[in-house]
Amino acid sequence: AQDTGRTLRNGDVLRVVPVLEVAEGIVTLAGHVREPRDFEWRPDLRLTDLIPTPDALNPFADTGYVLIRREDAAGRVDVETTDLRLALSEPGGPADLLLRPRDRVFVFELSTDRSGIIDPLVTQLGEQREYGEALPVARIAGEVAIPGRYPVTDGMRVSDLVRAAGNLNEAAYTLEAELTRRVLVDGQFARVEF
Repeated sequence: AQDTGRTLRNGDVLRVVPVLEVAEGIVTLAGHVREPRDFEWRPDLRLTDLIPTPDALNPFADTGYVLIRREDAAGRVDVETTDLRLALSEPGGPADLLLRPRDRVFVFELSTDRSGIIDPLVTQLGEQREYGEALPVARIAGEVAIPGRYPVTDGMRVSDLVRAAGNLNEAAYTLEAELTRRVLVDGQFARVEF
């Protein structure tokens, strides 16, 4: 909060900074954390600078799946995900992602619906895709903690999707699963089952 009650004197200069200029230099931590807030961005800022220990999280936080909503200066949205447990066990390692200006880091609660964050993000991803380009989303259903739609990131594996969905339930049959893929053929989606 700014001090708006201060008395002005002759020669004072008041500069009001545009919101966009402020947003350019921040990274936001949100979700199931003890202190959701903005951080000043710097070139070496990593996930563990925002969340240095598990004590920064609320009880029952999902440390296996952290989602980072990235937005470039042109407003184009992208998504990164990582495993916070790995990042905390090896600060500076591959899971401890470098953050960029305007990143929004979301920590989810275990076993709680994530659609309030995921669905608007999926909508944004869909709105910015090129004509005929598939939506970068995967759906997971069945014996997982939080079935639903999740953004697909570069190099994402089935195990990453399962981790995003809060992992398998105890009733899951781990020796078999069904993967269905929809591919674009001649401008139309064709369903392909595996």
